[in-house]
Amino acid sequence: MDNTRKMKRLLLLLSLLFTSLILSQSRVDTLMSNAQGDINELGHYPVKNISHEEYQAHHQNWSITQDKNGFIYAGNGDGILEFDGASWRLITSPGLSTVRAVVADENNVKWVGGDRELGYLEPDSQGALQYVSLKDKIPESNPLTANIWKIFADNGRIIFAADNALYSWKNGKFTIIPHPGLGPPGHPPGRRSRSPNLGAGRGEGKARGRPQTVVTGQTNRG
Repeated sequence: MDNTRKMKRLLLLLSLLFTSLILSQSRVDTLMSNAQGDINELGHYPVKNISHEEYQAHHQNWSITQDKNGFIYAGNGDGILEFDGASWRLITSPGLSTVRAVVADENNVKWVGGDRELGYLEPDSQGALQYVSLKDKIPESNPLTANIWKIFADNGRIIFAADNALYSWKNGKFTIIPHPGLGPPGHPPGRRSRSPNLGAGRGEGKARGRPQTVVTGQTNRG
């Protein structure tokens, strides 16, 4: 009888030990699987492709920026796309067609450039951003006849880079620096171009050995 009891106890202990080993191995397998999944995701960012059918505008986008509020703005073939994290809105305006450049500066102002057009976004009475053109502030002697490809926020001034000139906006006025033959569209030659006179009126200087004329125009916005 004693031998029978001892045998039953031994079998019970072995059964409990075997069950514990199985459960431990299962937990280890689960932890290893989760760890392997984390390793596989290292260095990978979630990517979501958004079609033009979702944002309901032109299929081609030329530039993109994000402001301090986290909103995303894209230069689109039909205007300016605004994304607040949940929905899309297309900002259009008469005369504004393809937008090739959009930049948010340190003051969270969104600057816009496109096909023979340049300006910025300003909230209306309801708080919705609308496009405001600065094209009519350009001196008549140097009209905007080319596309704006890039925009640079540079120490309080905004530089609109076109095919044939730089349109520098600061203190409510434009300074125009022609640059015939200086690099491809959107290249910022103004960072290598200097003029001895960027004040009101006209100034003569040189850019990479070529003569340049600086023309300024005044307005109230800057």
